[in-house]
Amino acid sequence: MTAARAGTGAQRRITMRATAAAAVTVAVAACLLAAARASDEREYFFYIEEMDSTTAEDYVKIPEMDVVKLSKECSYLDGSLIIQKDLPDNTMIEISPEKLVSNSWNALAPTGPMKLCEYMEQQKSKMEMIWRASNFTRECPVLKNDVILNQFTVMETVFPKKLDGDEWRVVIALTIGNEEILSLKIHVIKLPIEKKKKCEELEDEDEEEEEEDE
Repeated sequence: MTAARAGTGAQRRITMRATAAAAVTVAVAACLLAAARASDEREYFFYIEEMDSTTAEDYVKIPEMDVVKLSKECSYLDGSLIIQKDLPDNTMIEISPEKLVSNSWNALAPTGPMKLCEYMEQQKSKMEMIWRASNFTRECPVLKNDVILNQFTVMETVFPKKLDGDEWRVVIALTIGNEEILSLKIHVIKLPIEKKKKCEELEDEDEEEEEEDE
């Protein structure tokens, strides 16, 4: 074997080792990415048990809002609210998760209160809970308008990834100065994520039936 051929063989072995090492690196990175994604996924979803609302009707009015229960594992909110005046710049919002303990609600760390427009910009993952199920504006300032809720559900991302206990609620509150102009208190039951797919199928069937009725 000539020196040139020996050199070529050595280079091939080095290239093969480098390729194998690169493949291992890619495989490890893929595993780490999959593990990270899995850790981000919550192992639960929520069934809406009931909802309570209060408003200062000079600013906000709720003509209708109901919990629609499709099964023991699937429910959502349908309804509407009327923003009767343009909301001023000092309108504040707070969205709080709360846990039921010994018949009383214990608040976790709330997000807010913050100016509504700042919240809409900085807390988009929480606002998405409202945006995805309504025509509530994504723009500021918030002007008077009729807001329609359609199959509103409580998003798991408002809550911690690991959640002990079965009964929770999310409280959405708007205030202007010392006046609370809107409060939605949505009582939910935590259910295993494995049951969510069936719930989504029921929601789709319900929506199709409503379209046929129209």
